[in-house]
Amino acid sequence: MQSFRLKTMIIVLVVCFILIGCTPIDLFYNPLPDHIQTIPNTVQWVFETYDYQVDTDGDWKTVTRTIEDGGGDCEDLAILTLWIVRERFYIEGQMVIRTLHSTGALHATVLFDDEHYDPTTGAQIWPPEDMIVMILDYDEVMQAVRWY
Repeated sequence: MQSFRLKTMIIVLVVCFILIGCTPIDLFYNPLPDHIQTIPNTVQWVFETYDYQVDTDGDWKTVTRTIEDGGGDCEDLAILTLWIVRERFYIEGQMVIRTLHSTGALHATVLFDDEHYDPTTGAQIWPPEDMIVMILDYDEVMQAVRWY
């Protein structure tokens, strides 16, 4: 019985991919509601949907783990935001590691078309007053967490 279910599921996935170009991730988990159609709305949605969690080990989570955990630290929420925007809007953003001028702490934000956003606050950063330490392209970020 399980073998039949598995075969049926695989056939459905293949047919769906061929007919409409969706991936298994699209079929089983598309986290962004259809009514959200802009990058600022996406950043706000990530902020409202996922909790900021203090990082204890310093590792970056995969998108799957951030979703399963219901949140993550600034890097994890930035990674999730980058992935959602790429999957939904086909726009590859960048992760910006910056030093907060108010505290001196490192903080990760995202950059799309010269617009800076902070998924931990849901806001666009105007102007980014903090010192930028590093900017990582989408592929560099995803390779660092070993998941596309």
